[in-house]
Amino acid sequence: MDKHRFDRIVQILLPEMGDTGARQALVESALYGASILQRIEWGGAARTFTVRLVRLLHDYGEVAPGKPALVALLEEVRGQVGADKQTQIDALIAEMSAPPAAQTITPPPKTFTEGDLYVFISYARPDQAVAEKVEAFLKAAGVRVFRDTSEIREGANWDMTIEAALRDCGRMVLLLSAASMPYRKEVHREWFYFDQMRKPIYPLYIQACDLHSRLYAYNYIDARADLQTALDRLLKDLGRDFDLPAAGTGADVIGVFPDADVAPRTLPESLQALLDAVRDPAGSVVLSVEQARAVADHKPTSLTEYRLGRIAEWSLPRYALDDRFVNLTLLLDKGETDPQRWQRAEDFRFSDLRDVLAKVPDPAFVLLGAPGSGKSTLLRRLQLDHSIDRLRDDGETGDAITFFIQLNGYRPRADGVLLDPRAWLEARWSERYPNLPPLDTYLKSGKALLLLDALNEMPHRSAAEYHARVGLWRSFAQEAAQLDNRLIFSCRSLDYSASLSSPDLRVPQIEVQPMSAEQVRRFLNVYIPAHEALIWRELDGSPQFSLFQTPYFLKLLCEQVEATRAVPKGRASLFTGFVRQVLYREINGDLFEPDTLLTGHDHQKLSLGKWRSPFDLPERGVLIPRLSALAFTMQVKGLETEGAQVRIDYDDACDLLAHPRSEDILKAGIALNVLDEDITQYEIAFFHQLLQEFFAARQLAENPNSALVHVEWAADQVRPSLDETLAALADGDPLPPLPQTGWEETTLTAAPMAKDPNAFIRALIPHNLPLAARCAASAEVKVDADLKREIQNALIARTHDMSADLRARIAAGEALGTLGDPRFERRTGAYGDYLLPPLVSIDGGTYPIGEDASGYDDEKPAHTVELAPFQIGRFPVTNAEYALFVAAGGYEEEQWWDTDEAKAWLRGEGSNEGGKRQWRENRKTLQDWSEDHIRSLVRQNRITSKQAGDWITIRNWSDERFEQQLDEWYPSGKVFREPEYWNDARFNHPAQPVVGVTWFEARAYCAWLTANAFPSTHPSPPTPLPQGERGEVFTLNPSTPAMHYPQVGEGLKVG
Repeated sequence: MDKHRFDRIVQILLPEMGDTGARQALVESALYGASILQRIEWGGAARTFTVRLVRLLHDYGEVAPGKPALVALLEEVRGQVGADKQTQIDALIAEMSAPPAAQTITPPPKTFTEGDLYVFISYARPDQAVAEKVEAFLKAAGVRVFRDTSEIREGANWDMTIEAALRDCGRMVLLLSAASMPYRKEVHREWFYFDQMRKPIYPLYIQACDLHSRLYAYNYIDARADLQTALDRLLKDLGRDFDLPAAGTGADVIGVFPDADVAPRTLPESLQALLDAVRDPAGSVVLSVEQARAVADHKPTSLTEYRLGRIAEWSLPRYALDDRFVNLTLLLDKGETDPQRWQRAEDFRFSDLRDVLAKVPDPAFVLLGAPGSGKSTLLRRLQLDHSIDRLRDDGETGDAITFFIQLNGYRPRADGVLLDPRAWLEARWSERYPNLPPLDTYLKSGKALLLLDALNEMPHRSAAEYHARVGLWRSFAQEAAQLDNRLIFSCRSLDYSASLSSPDLRVPQIEVQPMSAEQVRRFLNVYIPAHEALIWRELDGSPQFSLFQTPYFLKLLCEQVEATRAVPKGRASLFTGFVRQVLYREINGDLFEPDTLLTGHDHQKLSLGKWRSPFDLPERGVLIPRLSALAFTMQVKGLETEGAQVRIDYDDACDLLAHPRSEDILKAGIALNVLDEDITQYEIAFFHQLLQEFFAARQLAENPNSALVHVEWAADQVRPSLDETLAALADGDPLPPLPQTGWEETTLTAAPMAKDPNAFIRALIPHNLPLAARCAASAEVKVDADLKREIQNALIARTHDMSADLRARIAAGEALGTLGDPRFERRTGAYGDYLLPPLVSIDGGTYPIGEDASGYDDEKPAHTVELAPFQIGRFPVTNAEYALFVAAGGYEEEQWWDTDEAKAWLRGEGSNEGGKRQWRENRKTLQDWSEDHIRSLVRQNRITSKQAGDWITIRNWSDERFEQQLDEWYPSGKVFREPEYWNDARFNHPAQPVVGVTWFEARAYCAWLTANAFPSTHPSPPTPLPQGERGEVFTLNPSTPAMHYPQVGEGLKVG
């Protein structure tokens, strides 16, 4: 917003903001129900409050489609002021509500020398009025502009003139609107040429629309509410260097969009258009959804048609993938005899499975990731990319094939016979592609890449049966690998997939890692830049942040914020919003007419968007209740066979729905992208396991059953016991959690949707205390203070209960960190919120310290010291505590970094030297030890075998190799704004001690905490860290509560 308009709004509102109560009543009345109300701080002087409010509402955007929050507030104020001010308000509202074409634009001063820039304006004809304003603005600034109707002379060859301008212009301004996006032939041709030629494109977003997937690679400027500000920013951007996005991939040449302005094509014409686009380096094609489905469903008669079908199938919008937000890491199988069997290969990180295939020589591997992490989408994208690559490849790999199939369909036939994997795959291939050679033809020639999705979803009645079926796939994988084929399985977690690996065929695991905070913010900037700041404020540091660290959930979030301007608080409201959106889009379809599957009242709700709660759906008709009942029954069926998500026969699904219009209910679910139908197998499944869990949760919320999540926690009741579990683990393997029932995530989603969430949660306590805590910690639940304290106290008691299984105590501690530990008091100080930990008082006096036999000179000799009384935190500093320091801007405020060396480290100057120096000292110690001595530390349980192997490797490196490694570990000039392992899921739970901090960071944290908690002592020296005399006295003082720190190796310090 320009300063003149901002000042006018402030002056209009200021007289109404004098009284705190009155201002709150006014704003709440204007913005009734908007989520922004929860973030307004009502106190402060009138001017300060008004300025803050205007900025906040401007950033928030619209409270309803087409109505900015500021307009809603001005309309409310208008009814309380005189005629003169009403006229001023009317003028402001007209400016702020006007579409870009109607807005008055002030021309800029001349900024560029004539000829410096030559800009092509690409737009659809309905947007000509805006294009003319953009043209006039840029010309006033001295920019040479090409816009078709103003530059093409009468009688000139239109196409040739456009092509010449595309070649000559150095930059493009692209107007994004419903008329030009996602596909309009002329506009697409223009921007696609610029993208292919790697020339800068500046998208100007003038109207809500669905973008072509490739354009998400560019940062657009939102011009919907304020064209003037958008053009001012555009002018600045034109004067800067342009950061070109990565070149488009093969998949970017294909677009499939609903309601796209696409010429009618027969099936042969669609196949040929798709083939031409794939094989032409500068080609592209846009298909309608119907054309793409026709190509995908076609029974191919050649490998070319087969590949075109897979390209069309996985180019549908529901399978979109942006590999900029994919993080893949490698786990290697070191063998059953290695004490730490599964080891992370730190140097292998990927964003594309094709790179994994190229760099990991193993013929088979497993793709690991939690639900929603994108495993299935990654496999589908690999088949799409592989198909494009083979169609472009005239070499010897031209006859290679990929076969994607979901293993939740691997079960006995109706006659009870379970086919072996090879026969089952052959049968499925032949059903889908009867006109192609048998799958065995490709397997025998070593030309198959098998993409085997959802290993953990194979139906089974017991753990023994599951492992037996994995054994069948293990044998098949060995057989297929011997023929030079390759296989990729996907699976939820390592405990389900580890047994695929054997001495005959090592099967490494590729882990899909959550997005980092930086990637989440980048994702928001790419997909919803107009609301990036709003969403980030809601997510940053919030309990629900981890939910949105996967592209699947984050994309759903962006779509909902774009539609509602409200940020869902969690999974239940997120999926509720998704269902509302897809229902609204399909509301005029035949299946959704009033008084069919939805009632007239349901239609009214959808049309008006009036909801009783964040979880309310149109449920008077049969559609939503029957889908919920179907999901619940399928979940029961799946968990009875340990499969969770299931596929069921179409007729069985109709029987479960038990309704005269059961087929229409299934058709409606498919139309909404809630259900998925496998036509070849005559089967129905929910499109995603998380959707099945959501609908099952709605049924569970209506009819609670806490026994579904009952888990034993007493050591003498848990099976397998802790000793049995430990006996099966290597020394460096993480301790797995207690076995769960599979209903935990569904229950977590159900809790906020229950009629009485507090009663729902209280009923969980005797069955699954940590899950009750997770439900109580949900941002979607308003939990009673008494219930919260009851759960917290029960968790604390369990962490101390020696009769509890260790895994139960760990789970209680982690749940306590999530819910909040009442022993840590959250306060607000002069420098932000902080957690005051429980402190331990250490008496002053004379204490013995030091050791004559120590390997370190600074610890000799043994002697006594006089110390004044002091206090120290009872627990190591947790991630929850340190997170408040980060959130308060601790890394931006130099006052906490109290030495020149600390300030230099903060700037990245010499930030690598401390780590290098420590490792050089460590290596000298290692070189003084024999390899046998290092291995003996493993037998003493002082280090893991992985550490022993690493230390021996480091010990035996040449000095040159060692220094090269130090340069990789500690690159010069690196600037840290958070601890080194801050985004590592192994170490960043709120209840875990913060790790990866340097001496400088630790001192800065102490300085900040001291200034916040004990302001009377600030700016005196910060609270000393427990080092030297105080640290040793603390650990030796018999009155100190027991604290145990892991010992590493004698004489070895860790950097």
